[in-house]
Amino acid sequence: MVKKFIFILPNIYEIVNGVSTKYIKFINYLTKSYEVILFTTFNKISESSLSEQNNLKIIKTNGLNVPFYKEIKIPIIKYKDIESNITNGNEIIIFNGEFIWIYDSLIKLKKKYDNIKIYPTMHTDYVYYANQIYSLSKFTATLNYLDYYLENKKFSGIIVTGDKMKEKYMNCTNAIFNANEINLEIFNNHKIDNYDLDNAPINFIYTGRVSKEKNIEEIFLYINYLETILQEKYKKFDFIINIIGSGPYLDNLKTIIELQYKNIYSKVVFHGNKEQSEINQLYQTLDNRIFIFTSLSETFGKTPMEACATGIPIFIKNCDNTEYLYKNKKNAFIFNDKDEFIDNFEYFIKMKSFEKQIFISESINNIKKYDQTLIFSNWLDFLINGIINKKNNNQLNLMNIFTFHGISNLINCSGTILGD
Repeated sequence: MVKKFIFILPNIYEIVNGVSTKYIKFINYLTKSYEVILFTTFNKISESSLSEQNNLKIIKTNGLNVPFYKEIKIPIIKYKDIESNITNGNEIIIFNGEFIWIYDSLIKLKKKYDNIKIYPTMHTDYVYYANQIYSLSKFTATLNYLDYYLENKKFSGIIVTGDKMKEKYMNCTNAIFNANEINLEIFNNHKIDNYDLDNAPINFIYTGRVSKEKNIEEIFLYINYLETILQEKYKKFDFIINIIGSGPYLDNLKTIIELQYKNIYSKVVFHGNKEQSEINQLYQTLDNRIFIFTSLSETFGKTPMEACATGIPIFIKNCDNTEYLYKNKKNAFIFNDKDEFIDNFEYFIKMKSFEKQIFISESINNIKKYDQTLIFSNWLDFLINGIINKKNNNQLNLMNIFTFHGISNLINCSGTILGD
């Protein structure tokens, strides 16, 4: 019987991103019923400064900082460090799949304790990063060992983020868990804005890590072009660009905007890093909101989903994963270039109030299946027993968001919007 989970992770308590938040929350979830050991690293804070939790033991390890991401510190761990924390040989070990230097130790453990389950994780498309962003092809070649150990059942399965990543490993193993999740306990209150372009500015929003692979500068290309086109059509078209988050590319981004888009530089607000609850609060204070996302490297893309849960329409650039997550003009607006972006923007602005309400409700229903509570329950079942699918029927009823005026219009309209 499983009594202990062992995690080998980077300095998750210091990194502000979706993956670190996922594992902090999931570990907290597990400690309600199981003993958890976490091997991790620290740059600035000490593990002693963390609030104590029952059933959680944090073991600080030596580590190395990652090139391009100096705030991330990866653990350097030896066989004896892990083996000394094995008690009955029924433990479940979860580690970052890119930590190839601990493969030998894990395989050695598997030979000694046949019942141990070992699950690598792969939440980042390193092939895309290596080939398109950072030229690290030698590193991705070493990940072939991961495929080999999955195919030969040395590893029990794999935990991924995104259906595209799931497809990638289907030739290696049937034991794959897609850990897409959204914390709907935080992002749970929505509103629908008016989008009156003549009287109020549009609040464009990007939330997430400010790093090279996020392709953030393209946001300004699209908005700059949009301003040029719409100034001729509306009495007054004003906007604010809200950048929520920070990262290694922030100074470069500011320089690019200042040099290439001087006319809109004054309209950019850099909010810096914020906790999830603070982001949700900011979303509630802004009006006429549009979330714009141009990253091509995502395996899931959590921040657009979180924004969507608060009633913000998502404008997202088409990439390999988009078709798995969204349907254009039904729960998101998908574009390939600046002309399609403008077409989608005008399409949305011209939608009637009740049509916007339907769109927002479809968007929110689309993300309900990623409810963190449901995903964590399924994830635990996967680790212990294999995949057990649980459907989430917590759909948003249209009646919950329609105003009386909207309902009246819906009843009296021709019904074409519902027939699409």
